[in-house]
Amino acid sequence: MKRACHLMERICELDNLYFAYYKANKGKTFDAGAIDFRKNLSENITKLQHQLLSGNVSVGNYHYFTICDPKIRQICAADFSERVLHHALMNVCHPYFEKQLIFDTYATRINKGTYAALERARKAMKKYRYVVKMDVRKYFDSITHDVLMRKLKHIFKDKQLLDIFEQIINSYHTNLAFAKYAYTKKLRKCTRVITGYQAPRLAQRSTALEL
Repeated sequence: MKRACHLMERICELDNLYFAYYKANKGKTFDAGAIDFRKNLSENITKLQHQLLSGNVSVGNYHYFTICDPKIRQICAADFSERVLHHALMNVCHPYFEKQLIFDTYATRINKGTYAALERARKAMKKYRYVVKMDVRKYFDSITHDVLMRKLKHIFKDKQLLDIFEQIINSYHTNLAFAKYAYTKKLRKCTRVITGYQAPRLAQRSTALEL
């Protein structure tokens, strides 16, 4: 497969960076990080452009929190400036990732999404007798960074772009101490509001979390 190259020029264009800001800002009008970024928009866009051109991007400023919906999950959220960076990269790189995906991948894809997945499942249920519901525990935490980088090198040729991808990937590490503390704290709250058979199941999962 021919690898994509000469993408950094398009990524660094001001039009692309402002479009990335527009996408990151959607639904974030009153977000503190978005407000701070917007106060010096031109300066922050120029700063991001310089980072991309130099190949040294500012990443790793993550905010960790837990949610219960009712499954307890730890969320790692990038700050606003990093989200602008992510959109700037994906505005250009998305079509190349799209080619690598199987048909039945529905998240964050054009003409896909929840309703398309439900319709696909509805048609499949008419054809097949059995359905298997599966989940990969700690999927993103379990991805080996070296393997992921090797796969990216099969898609992209630009060394500078690959270096930026590597900086983003290696900026994330599983915070086990925080996860254990937050999980236990959230568990106490969730078990007060979740009734029936789910509460014992959560208690079992808490025991399995012991490090």
